[in-house]
Amino acid sequence: MPSRWEEWKIVGSSVVGTSHVRLELPCQDAHGSMLLPNGTLLLAVADGAGSASRAAEGASLAVQSSLDWLASKLATSEPGEDWEWEELLHQTLDHARHALEAQAGSGLLRELATTLLLAIVSENTLATLQVGDGALVCRLGGVLRVLTPVTDSEYINVTHFITGSTYAQDAVCTVLPAAEIDAIAAFTDGLQYVAISYPQNLAHEPFFGPLFTFAENARGDASELEALLGSPRILEKTDDDKTLLLAVRHATP
Repeated sequence: MPSRWEEWKIVGSSVVGTSHVRLELPCQDAHGSMLLPNGTLLLAVADGAGSASRAAEGASLAVQSSLDWLASKLATSEPGEDWEWEELLHQTLDHARHALEAQAGSGLLRELATTLLLAIVSENTLATLQVGDGALVCRLGGVLRVLTPVTDSEYINVTHFITGSTYAQDAVCTVLPAAEIDAIAAFTDGLQYVAISYPQNLAHEPFFGPLFTFAENARGDASELEALLGSPRILEKTDDDKTLLLAVRHATP
């Protein structure tokens, strides 16, 4: 019989921003998820740099290569200690970086520039990694927790990319017990300032509460989520590409 760790409901969408529409650019965000046979959940979100000519390609490759690598590594065993989870995340980041280098070939790596956010939720552990902007939020014991630190950048719209020379040092990891985590959200910076209050770094309950309820009741159709991300109340606050990936699980006896 399936355990409660297999009861994840997942829904996600990436929507092109109005600024990209005006410039005739595609959506440069990407997202993906996997649910492994043992119930471990994998989430990935990436935001290609607006200044990079192959940004959409870079974001998509970063997401897929990360998920494939994690699925392969977690197929037979899982880390036990916190430092082992962090090591796995950094190995995944290195793998994504190498995939981008191979894809760049003789071209410039910076043209594939992208951020990367990863989340793993196993039976006992939540492990996340982030390079660049965007955010991760979980619901832990009924309370929302922002897993993303407040940026210390003194410049607006300056972020880190996994194509940068300091990508490994720029990575931020979080490892927490997963027993009370029943929902998680990953999203790009197009929603960052809509969903989180700064400088307090607090998640908006009126934003996430209905979204997690929607994800729990969703039937795998992301059209409603796409409609929300493209709604006037969101568009009046941000003209950037927007990606939102939600996962909610049911507790069973």
